[in-house]
Amino acid sequence: MKKISYYIYMVVALTTAIFTGCADEDTSESLFTGELNIFDFAPTTGKGGTQLLINGEQFALDASVVSVSINGVELAILQSNEEQLLVEVPDNEVADNAPLTVAIGGKTVQSKAKFTFQKAALASYSPSIGKVGTQVSIYISNLPQEITNPAATYKGVEAACVFDAEKACFVVTIPELAEEGTFPIVLSFNGRTFSADFEYDDAPVFERTITTLPGSDVFSVRSSIWEGADASRFGSIAVDDNGNVYVGELGNMCITKITPDGQLSRAAGQGNSNPDWDINWRYTEGGAYNADIRPADIKVDSKGNMYACDNWIGTSAFFEPDGKAHFLGNPRSITIAVDEKHNRFYCRNDNCLFMKDLDDYGTSVKSHGDWLYDIWDIGGMDVDKNTGDLYAVKNSSNQIIRFPYTETGLGAPEVVAGSGVFGNSDGPRLEATFASPWGIAVTPDGNILVAGNGARVYEDGLRSHIDQSIRYIDMKTGMVTTFAGSATSGNEDGMLTLPAYAGISSAEETLPASFGAPSAVCVGKDGTVYVLDRLNNCVKKITTVEK
Repeated sequence: MKKISYYIYMVVALTTAIFTGCADEDTSESLFTGELNIFDFAPTTGKGGTQLLINGEQFALDASVVSVSINGVELAILQSNEEQLLVEVPDNEVADNAPLTVAIGGKTVQSKAKFTFQKAALASYSPSIGKVGTQVSIYISNLPQEITNPAATYKGVEAACVFDAEKACFVVTIPELAEEGTFPIVLSFNGRTFSADFEYDDAPVFERTITTLPGSDVFSVRSSIWEGADASRFGSIAVDDNGNVYVGELGNMCITKITPDGQLSRAAGQGNSNPDWDINWRYTEGGAYNADIRPADIKVDSKGNMYACDNWIGTSAFFEPDGKAHFLGNPRSITIAVDEKHNRFYCRNDNCLFMKDLDDYGTSVKSHGDWLYDIWDIGGMDVDKNTGDLYAVKNSSNQIIRFPYTETGLGAPEVVAGSGVFGNSDGPRLEATFASPWGIAVTPDGNILVAGNGARVYEDGLRSHIDQSIRYIDMKTGMVTTFAGSATSGNEDGMLTLPAYAGISSAEETLPASFGAPSAVCVGKDGTVYVLDRLNNCVKKITTVEK
């Protein structure tokens, strides 16, 4: 909280030089008018404690006769000479969206540019459910340098509240209430007030169970054609509304269906060891049954129709439930997404994002779709069925991004999670870190699951990776937690108890090392999560129920 930013350091250093030395002669066109004047100031945004350097003319050597204000809020004068002022913005959010006003000796002048105050805002909190004594960590963005009078209430009842300077968050302890339900935590400090909904439950303990689905003895989720560095990023899984799971088997050149009772069958693809790389089925009138496909990614709609992309032969296909294939286009896509509600098919073709109609298929298909954005290194993609927003993994920057739905396409991408630093840490969604993530799934209630991708396979064998987990992004509370797995590769089923649904909520909780390169994830209509555990050549099922 006491650190001085690099920018402020440079401003102070520069100002010191200006106030103690002489500048070289300025040969540019003069800005001086001989009157009180502001040329510019920097920075133009900041919070309480930010120092501004103002350039102008006819200022004063005596700082006591100078007044600088924003929206009537007075700024502290730190240093002054005839051509520069160094001032400090107070912790007052009224000093926002207004020019600087300098007054000296009865004369007043305003800057052309406006100053924007970076207001404090609720960033995230965790957990969002608990009982009496639960400690809720609340993170506020743009905290002032000094925290005064922190206090909190829960449903109007006073709650213990302290500021944890090391973690830069407020810790509120939930008091005892007479009834269960969802009520607001009201946090106040420095004259500001924030509210966060918290569910009060006398027994908010959940059991999370991880089991392996049958089929490991026949699966071949890894490719026998190419096991280079990128092979770890291949692999796909999907689930339909009836709980049937679909696995993209690269090695067996097919899509395998697993019913809820554990029955396996080939849903699409020939499964040929020597496939028809000319893919003549593209031109078969009315489609072709069990067409050759090497499914890099698959999605399933509510009717049981399957959509697959094959970046090896450069095609995308639509399969009816009985395996009949129709040509969707010819991009070399490694990932796709389906928006059934809005009849849209999205694919990443090389480093471009394209969109086309789901029903634009057949022998006279127009193209791989309309170009939307040039964007590098998109991994998995999925659509929020409620909003139509497209979520994607930005593998190179270790971030999760969202393309907002629009009637004509998609809005510009925005980061929803990840600081951009390579790592494996939970916390507020824009501060949490990811390590080359790949798989992604949007839950029915609009939250996000991310598959860490885990260990990779190279020509010289297996190498370790710092993330073998499934992470959970709570879009309501703004927190990233670990849903299952850890930083260690393994192959462990089991059960664990959690004080909150999303994931771990305290440093004392631990999750088993259950995965070896979890490269894809999907979530069913009932909230059941399925993970493609690539190096263990299996599918793991994760259920969470309240005890």
